[in-house]
Amino acid sequence: MEATIKLVLDEMISYKLTRVSGKYLRKAHVALGDNELRLGIGELLLWHKLVFLGVAEKEKLEIGEITHKQYLILFENVPELRKIFKLHDAYVGWSTDLSVEEKDEIRNYIHEHHKIQVRIRRDGRLK
Repeated sequence: MEATIKLVLDEMISYKLTRVSGKYLRKAHVALGDNELRLGIGELLLWHKLVFLGVAEKEKLEIGEITHKQYLILFENVPELRKIFKLHDAYVGWSTDLSVEEKDEIRNYIHEHHKIQVRIRRDGRLK
């Protein structure tokens, strides 16, 4: 995997936990704010987890009009993301520069390193 791609993925994964932006996400953090950046990154990372579960399409993450606007800002402020993904009107797909092997390597890397936090709230009525 190309070094820049790994660094961007590492920063995305780290940001989900720490909410601290580094070299790649700093501009996007200013442009979008914490919540929007966290949600956008979270969707990109979760997409690949859902592919492993067989509930998401392997080649594209479908998005709505509002999400497209947010991703437009994200991709403008993190141009390195274009090495990994390509933003279309109705979905995010893979960069056409990546081979099938590189896509699999990236997906496996995300699967190994991105741990989903599950929060369970106990409802007091359930006794």
